[in-house]
Amino acid sequence: MKTVVYSRLERCPYCVRAKELLEEHGVPYEEVIVGQDIDKAAFQARFLKRFNRVVETVPQIIIGATLIGGYDELKLHLGVDVDNTLTTVSSNDFEGISL
Repeated sequence: MKTVVYSRLERCPYCVRAKELLEEHGVPYEEVIVGQDIDKAAFQARFLKRFNRVVETVPQIIIGATLIGGYDELKLHLGVDVDNTLTTVSSNDFEGISL
C-alpha cells in the first residue's frame, strides 16, 4: 500500500514527527512538499476532489486510498499512545505557519 505525506519544507514540527513515526513503524512513504512539488491551490483542489475535504494544514497523510489526516490521526491509525502528542511542542513552533 502506498503512503503519501504532504508536508512543507520549513517550520513544520508535525510534518517532521509524522515522517519519523512512519519510519519508526517501517512504513515507506513518498513525500510531496506543498509549495515546491505542488502549489497550495492544486494541493487543496486535489483533496477537495479526491476526498471531498477542504484542507488548510499539513501534514496530510494518505495510506492507500484512505485519507488518514494529520499527525494525531496517524498516531491513532498506527495504534500509538496519543496522550503525549503535545509534550514537546511549544507555541513558538507555530508562529507564522500557514500554507
